[in-house]
Amino acid sequence: MKSLFLIAAFSLWLNVSNVLAQQQPSTPNVRDFDNQRPTNCADRTAAIDGTSQQTPADGLIIVIARLGDGETRANLNQRRLHNVRTYWTEFLPTQYRRNPETILLAEGEKVRGYGRLEFYIGGKLSLMIKLLSNDDLHIGECYPPDDSYIRNNVFYPCEVKSNKIFYPCRDGNVRRRSKR
Repeated sequence: MKSLFLIAAFSLWLNVSNVLAQQQPSTPNVRDFDNQRPTNCADRTAAIDGTSQQTPADGLIIVIARLGDGETRANLNQRRLHNVRTYWTEFLPTQYRRNPETILLAEGEKVRGYGRLEFYIGGKLSLMIKLLSNDDLHIGECYPPDDSYIRNNVFYPCEVKSNKIFYPCRDGNVRRRSKR
């Protein structure tokens, strides 16, 4: 009888462990987020990739852009949202692209501190990205493909052809000093 009880308890523990392992990732901790600085291009690109990969192909992703303190550019949120949509629908290899109908873009109220993008999957907040003040969302090709793209120890992402679909590269002759 005791061995039957142990087997039943072990199988129950095993089932509970499997259920917990299959749960959705927890929502980002806003308090921790408030203490972080904006990330670089490669980190943002990886995070946006991860968000798309954890969402079913027909699942809806809602992206909300929020301006931060001191951000004054009138169309900044639209530029940031354009870059997210373009990354998922044009930049990625064809087999990884998302259907534009599975992406909902919106502008939210202004927030204190840095501007940010919030990504919601299944109605739950799954990712937040901070952005430098008055700066576009830099994603895509974050590293120079070869040494010819390095000028004075600075890589200008707009010199890479695949990045020309994103802002600020769409603007034309742009040489920004901000961190990518």
